[in-house]
Amino acid sequence: MKRVEFLDGLRGLAALYVIVQHVPLIISPELAAPQSIKPFVLYGWTGVELFFVISGYSLTMTMPSHDKSPQPMVSYAISRLSRIAPLFYVLIAYNIAVMWLLHDQTFALSRVIKSALFVFNLFPSDANGIVGASWTIGVEMLFYAVFPLVYFAARDVWRALAISLFAVVASNLFFHLFSTSAGPDFAPYRSVSIVTFLNAFVLGIAAYWASQTLSKRTNHESLGTFLTMLGIAGISWLAVNPKGLPFFYPSQSSGLFYALMVIGLGLAPWKIVANPVLQFYGRICYSMYLWHPPVIFALEPLLHKIQRLGYSDTTTLFLCYTIVFAVVSVVAMVSYHLIEIPGLKLGQRLKRTISAARSPPMTKLEPAE
Repeated sequence: MKRVEFLDGLRGLAALYVIVQHVPLIISPELAAPQSIKPFVLYGWTGVELFFVISGYSLTMTMPSHDKSPQPMVSYAISRLSRIAPLFYVLIAYNIAVMWLLHDQTFALSRVIKSALFVFNLFPSDANGIVGASWTIGVEMLFYAVFPLVYFAARDVWRALAISLFAVVASNLFFHLFSTSAGPDFAPYRSVSIVTFLNAFVLGIAAYWASQTLSKRTNHESLGTFLTMLGIAGISWLAVNPKGLPFFYPSQSSGLFYALMVIGLGLAPWKIVANPVLQFYGRICYSMYLWHPPVIFALEPLLHKIQRLGYSDTTTLFLCYTIVFAVVSVVAMVSYHLIEIPGLKLGQRLKRTISAARSPPMTKLEPAE
């Protein structure tokens, strides 16, 4: 299926926004962000929620192509696994090797197995995974597992919105009931759990159906511009009001406004988002996301040298951003071509092989007498 330019642009924007937050926070001591932009820097973690909304949107958009295949669920499962597993397994091996060789530490076999099977987000004590920032992969893969059921139930915008609201209510009830009886790992689990973020994925599904409906209106472009601006205004407000919306957990508030942005840009794409640079980063966003923590850790001595030069907070942060983005871009581009693309091609070959094996043999016709 042809890539959708505004979705690639948004993926690139989401990946860059996550790194914007992580650069000053991952290293120790942390880099100081100027007060004028600090709320927006710290709100960069919501880039992952934008990823979740985009996932719900794009999965809904591409599901009909799987439905046309001889084995729809097999086609869907292989597509998801070939997209995520190869690079993730490389990073698991990388982290195990680094912790063993450089820090003389090992991971429990149970944690490695949970990560390899993509079920680690179901365990509060292991929800962060053994790969840096990989809690989102645990969330994403669990949603992939239930998406066919959600897709079947949320076949229009109103059903999707109802399911999203139910997910919010259910998550609040779940953590209220178990917060006092669960162990010490349960409280931070709420910020990284599939239970918390399920509504963001379903909002992405609702955004797709809303885009399909609203695109038929004669004023869809002006409506799209309005929704995009409304979404940006909402995200900006949340950045300076981190408690979020009433009734919503702070980690759930941004999903609604990101969904408005996705709908709006689907109706009227902005060139500033659907541009070649962000589209490039959108294509390599998965490698960028998984490789940026180890790259930042590797660059930490250099970043501290820049920190000690005595420049202003703004200049120091800009220089550190420049270096990190440059190195992460190169590493991600190499990773994309050497790991991601071969993995996707392997998935395509596997789907063709399975389809051919399951197709009924052609009956040889006898010549007419």
